[in-house]
Amino acid sequence: MKKDELFLKRTGAEILAELERISRIMKEYREFIDLYREHMDKYQLRVKASFMADFYMGAEKIFEIISIYQADTNYEIASLRSQRRLF
Repeated sequence: MKKDELFLKRTGAEILAELERISRIMKEYREFIDLYREHMDKYQLRVKASFMADFYMGAEKIFEIISIYQADTNYEIASLRSQRRLF
């Protein structure tokens, strides 16, 4: 397996792991909302905000993984261009 194939496979695995984490957060959030749908005090609102922050950080982590992959790909292309192997 080539280096870029391994990198892509690892990147995909990292994204899938983060999506699974987000899925668990969503499941816990739905359970929380079902329990406290009628009335939320200020502490429960803080818990709700924590779920939202966890979801946002998970989405942000996915974009970070993608940007690292993109940066590495761009570096490889620039390296090949400088060596006159590409374009």
